Amino acid sequence: MYLPTLEIVKGNTDGVQAKFYNSGHTVYVYIREEADLRPYLIGGPLKTKYIFEQMHFHWGSEDFWGSEHFIDGESFAVEIHAVHFNSKYNTFENASTQPDGLTVLTIFAEAINTDNDLLKPLCDLLPNVTKANTLVKLLVKDALQWIGSALDKNQLYYCYPGSLTTEPYSENVVFILLPEAITMSHNQLSEFRRIRSKSDQAVKENKRQLQPLHKRPIVRATGMRVIGGSRS
Repeated sequence: MYLPTLEIVKGNTDGVQAKFYNSGHTVYVYIREEADLRPYLIGGPLKTKYIFEQMHFHWGSEDFWGSEHFIDGESFAVEIHAVHFNSKYNTFENASTQPDGLTVLTIFAEAINTDNDLLKPLCDLLPNVTKANTLVKLLVKDALQWIGSALDKNQLYYCYPGSLTTEPYSENVVFILLPEAITMSHNQLSEFRRIRSKSDQAVKENKRQLQPLHKRPIVRATGMRVIGGSRS
């Protein structure tokens, strides 16, 4: 199936701060600047512009079993969701109730012995957000700099119509999966498991179990480009 080039547009976030927040279930990176300044996606399976809203992380209790999607039967240590909303609805809240409201750029990570230096700005802040509902700030460029390495690794992607993997599980999401994983160290991954829930329990695992495909069509596509700078 032919799809147009998927464009990843970096936006205009120089000097802008992101919020790094522990919800009690996962950790989020939010950008609260005006929507027209944020990164966005267009093309590929997307007919309109989808604007970055937040990014969050899923992991498991074991380093080899933390993703919500499998690629060729393989699980990954971490699954990262960059959630975007359809610009024609103006806000995430409006878009989240619409059938074409959301898309999730999905990136996987595998655990190795060596730290990923590009992830250090985030991972080094995890001890500062251990308690539920705590928040710190960092520059957007530091929070998202590692995404370029994920794009460099991937010359193709998979996409399919799916649902949110947390409540309310609404079926209004286009998933775009980058199958080639980035890396993080076992030590960096262990910091995620130290965050605390609202009941002050360690969040050892927050992934949803693998779900049946239910005949959803999966498209394998090539053609991605980054606008607003190099991939790295």
